[in-house]
Amino acid sequence: MIKKFLLISIFFLTQNIFSQKEVLYLMIDKPFFSQQDDKITTGFIVKSKDKRFICDYFEFKIFNSFYSEVKNNIDYYNIDELRKSVKIDTIEYLTLNKFIEKKEFWEIHNELSLIKEIFLIEKKDSLEYYLFP
Repeated sequence: MIKKFLLISIFFLTQNIFSQKEVLYLMIDKPFFSQQDDKITTGFIVKSKDKRFICDYFEFKIFNSFYSEVKNNIDYYNIDELRKSVKIDTIEYLTLNKFIEKKEFWEIHNELSLIKEIFLIEKKDSLEYYLFP
């Protein structure tokens, strides 16, 4: 009985280690955007540590289509309509430099893959910050 209890306890304690992280707020210094009909693409480029490559590129797709039950159709939003103003002192975020610090490209990729939700933060000026879902 005690063995069974210990095994179950160990199982639940280790689940947190291997499970996905919930949310990452990532500050991107100079985001760029490309818009197609049903999605907006953004990302960041970091200097490659591998001498065979100049840089590594990480791409995010922001889906901008939403089904409207009232209108019974799909609405598309542009990047300005998706931006949400945020008070930077109300969220715990990482800067891009801090996030990629001492990591190879595959480590960055793996870490990003384990996160359930990633919110990109854009700094407009010293007082304005915007969040992207």
